[in-house]
Amino acid sequence: RCMGSDWWARNRYCEKRCFAAGSSYGINCSSDGDYREDHVCGYEEELVPFNEAEKNCKAIGMKICDRETSSSKCGYNSETAKVWTLETCSVNISVDSDGKVASYHSDKTKMNKVSVNWDNGPLDVKNCPSTCTSLTDSCLCPLQIEIQAVFDRV
Repeated sequence: RCMGSDWWARNRYCEKRCFAAGSSYGINCSSDGDYREDHVCGYEEELVPFNEAEKNCKAIGMKICDRETSSSKCGYNSETAKVWTLETCSVNISVDSDGKVASYHSDKTKMNKVSVNWDNGPLDVKNCPSTCTSLTDSCLCPLQIEIQAVFDRV
């Protein structure tokens, strides 16, 4: 039933049955062994950084899930609920011949080209790097985020 029915998968009946039978199915959101899902918030529609969400979950014997949960607590419904996940995310960007960059996250973001200061000039869109895909007049590249301090003191 699970493999052929979106309804079963959407309502997580397969996941819960596999978990109850002792078969792994993703990350168990609970620390104590029983399958549970929850949203933890101090007030309606509260947004918190990852480390605080992790701390809040730990305080009630849970941990960050590896996917969205079906809970509608905290003033969110299934369409507006945002949850932290341990999965990494990726977005492609396009770089055009003028060196302008646009996110390929959605049709709207594709239209928002941003000027960028390039250390060695913009990419040669006729010879895209090996990690990128060549488009008609741009390179489509995976976005890589690197976190580093901008200042060593303020």
